[in-house]
Amino acid sequence: MIYKFRRDWKVITISVLSILSLWGVFFYIALFGNAPVGGLIAIGAIFLLVTATGLRTPRYVYVEKEQIIIKFYLGSKVLSDIASVHSITMRELAHSIRLIGNGGFFGYTGWYFKRMFGFYYMSVVNLNELALVTLTNGKQYVINYPQELLKIDN
Repeated sequence: MIYKFRRDWKVITISVLSILSLWGVFFYIALFGNAPVGGLIAIGAIFLLVTATGLRTPRYVYVEKEQIIIKFYLGSKVLSDIASVHSITMRELAHSIRLIGNGGFFGYTGWYFKRMFGFYYMSVVNLNELALVTLTNGKQYVINYPQELLKIDN
């Protein structure tokens, strides 16, 4: 079954302000500046990075009996061989170290580390309905997951 999650206000605010700032800089340079070619290339690279980040944020989670599919705007991630799925709160994830990824721009995605959990990959659009998915190979993912399914499973 497909489950969609609403982006929280922090994600929306960070994303909108970042995009407006980027467009403002672009139009300022295009209208009033004599930007060198290197500056235009840098702006183009930033636009590509923003687009790639937006396309790799989760659209919805598809939960099946044997696997969970995280569908992005571009591509998907299949979590199979699931050992456990547990509810987790943002308080438990507090003070995690972001190794690579973003913390609020279109969502929260990337690799993180916390001593209690070890390394984990987080791909969420809000910080309310979180679950820690552990695979049989030991890899861990923090995703948005319907809390009503966790109550049924436990």
